[in-house]
Amino acid sequence: MDLIPVILAVMVSAEPVLGFGMDPNFQIDVTTELDLDYARTGVAQVPGLYNNSKAYLFQDVKRQIQAAPHIAEKVIQLLRNKSEFTIVATVQQNSLTSGVILSIHESDLRYFELESSGQRDEIRYHYRFNGKPRTEVFPYRLADGLWHQIALSVSASHLLLHVDCNKIYERVIDPPQTNFSPGISLWLGQRNSRHGLFKGILQDVKIILIPNGYIMQCPNLNRRMRLFIHIRDRNADVIASVKMKLLLLSSAQKQGKKIRLEIVCVNFIQGNLF
Repeated sequence: MDLIPVILAVMVSAEPVLGFGMDPNFQIDVTTELDLDYARTGVAQVPGLYNNSKAYLFQDVKRQIQAAPHIAEKVIQLLRNKSEFTIVATVQQNSLTSGVILSIHESDLRYFELESSGQRDEIRYHYRFNGKPRTEVFPYRLADGLWHQIALSVSASHLLLHVDCNKIYERVIDPPQTNFSPGISLWLGQRNSRHGLFKGILQDVKIILIPNGYIMQCPNLNRRMRLFIHIRDRNADVIASVKMKLLLLSSAQKQGKKIRLEIVCVNFIQGNLF
């Protein structure tokens, strides 16, 4: 009796993640651009999740954290007619509170707004499509008094939402309208002077204009994706080889030969990689 063993095994080694920079022409650090260090009612600098950037406490008082016209215009020029963008933020929102993290709007027309509702345990993305309002609602408790990193990425009609470097939602949406008109305003930590007041700490609120901009917040995801592609391609080659051997075995069996195939597979559970 002929014996043909086939052993399938994949070895994975962990590698350190390297940090990388970002061309300032493709991102805007909103918290830095708004000069929050200057005296502003209702905002105070506090320790953040990490020490390489400043964090600010948004208090439960009347305030007006609105970008100056030239800053708003800078943001609009970068975003105008773009189909790919990501909004990232590091937040510690007071439990059971609701508020807007970032809002870009004209009067009541919300072109981009990222909101967290502690009453309903929802993250909401407000935008416009062909002049009509749209809202995507994601059930998730962000307002729990703990630190979280959030990244909302849009690529044409494809939306990804990451929280704490985990992809929690992926959807197909109507492509957001980014042909902004003059007069757009940008607000941080509120929708306007009276509504949507965020209560808690904001750090590193940024607009990133590259594909898959969430990688800037979670560089490990880039490493994991490359590892996944490598394993997927390698497994495809191995499976093709096994299929060929099975065909040869089938042909041999038809000729009356007794052949036993032993296959030892080392299976990877997706949860161990992602």
